[in-house]
Amino acid sequence: MSRFALTRRSALALVGGAAAFGLGHRAAHAAGEIKVLNWQGYGTDEKWAVEMFEKKTGIKVVHDYFNSEQEMLTKLRTSPGVYDVVLMNNIYVMEAAHEGLIQPLDTAKFSNFNDLTPALRDSDRFVMDGKHYAIAWVWGLTSFAYNTEKIKTKPDTMEALWDPAHAGKVGWRDDALESIQIAALATGQDMNARLVLRGEEREEEAACNVLGILNEVNKANGEITVTFEVRELAGGKPSEVRVLYVGLAQAYYVSASGEAGIGRPSPAGWVWEPSKAVANDVLTALEIVQGKHTPAFVPLPVKFQ
Repeated sequence: MSRFALTRRSALALVGGAAAFGLGHRAAHAAGEIKVLNWQGYGTDEKWAVEMFEKKTGIKVVHDYFNSEQEMLTKLRTSPGVYDVVLMNNIYVMEAAHEGLIQPLDTAKFSNFNDLTPALRDSDRFVMDGKHYAIAWVWGLTSFAYNTEKIKTKPDTMEALWDPAHAGKVGWRDDALESIQIAALATGQDMNARLVLRGEEREEEAACNVLGILNEVNKANGEITVTFEVRELAGGKPSEVRVLYVGLAQAYYVSASGEAGIGRPSPAGWVWEPSKAVANDVLTALEIVQGKHTPAFVPLPVKFQ
């Protein structure tokens, strides 16, 4: 189940019954324009729908896209007030609401609000303190695809994913929540209620804790963080540096004197390697993240393992 949220401005009714939220004034908002954050090709950017909406309202629709839920949340956190409408999986609505990334809907502005399916409309994943933060837009199933040239008999169970015959040939979406849910289904559990760990049945609280931890890891891995740290530089002299962490796998630092370096995680912690050649690019990247520089492509070295 997915939903739309309108961010940083008064609510607007959208074509197709999409939910809309307002989060106050958006400084960069252009007159007669609405900015949508969504998966590419996920409905709102259909040519016929955009043309119909613009013709009916006179408002131009501008799209921005994300490739994961974590990227979507990062865009909302780092670009407050930029987006008017955002689609997210229902599981992230309360997280976004608690962080102040979205605000409640004025349900009185939706003429068909009372006609919506109550189980979806009033889900506790959308409602907090009696206020609706989202409206269900679509719901459906996660599908599986297989190569008919390689697999002649159509699989009729998800256990095919664990078939030794397919070892090393199974593609999996990189999503912690979905992985836990599919594993629960595969082991005969209710993916929304409980989880079995090491043969012991734990109640819903345990499942929520596990999902919460995995979600935080996913969130951290999709964020860009800037910190000030003291690092021992050339000559062994401690100096304050600005550090740019890209998720959990890469980091860069630069000092006021132009000394710079690259950091990568290891079993013993972060390992830092001096690299003065990246100083200017790190400075540019830091200014972009802090809103002091126009967004641009910055070539920083990345090591894959």
